[in-house]
Amino acid sequence: MFYSIFQNLGFEKSSAWMSYIAAGGSLSFLAINLLVLATAFYTWFERRTIARFQVRRGPNRNGPFGLGQPFADVIKLIMKEDTIPSEADKPVFTIAPIALLAPTLLIITVIPIDDSSFLA
Repeated sequence: MFYSIFQNLGFEKSSAWMSYIAAGGSLSFLAINLLVLATAFYTWFERRTIARFQVRRGPNRNGPFGLGQPFADVIKLIMKEDTIPSEADKPVFTIAPIALLAPTLLIITVIPIDDSSFLA
């Protein structure tokens, strides 16, 4: 599909690799957005379920049935000020979350499917 689009736009010599990049980029964009929406829904569902266990209403302020609550939480988290304790080593305090998350992300970047193929 992308190959024919790029050929119609006049990119005849480089349309093959451009179509691979466009297809990969669009599929990655779709997968990331689906994961973000699924995470937001599961967060909302968890909060509603826990509220039901505690005999209260749960998140109901943002959007219909509180569906906007995870997005409001993200905005709140982005707006928060970073506080570093005065006696802490500032570079170590800043790098520690990255050092914890980086190996985990590197492990899941390549997922083997069988002996000769993998999902990256």
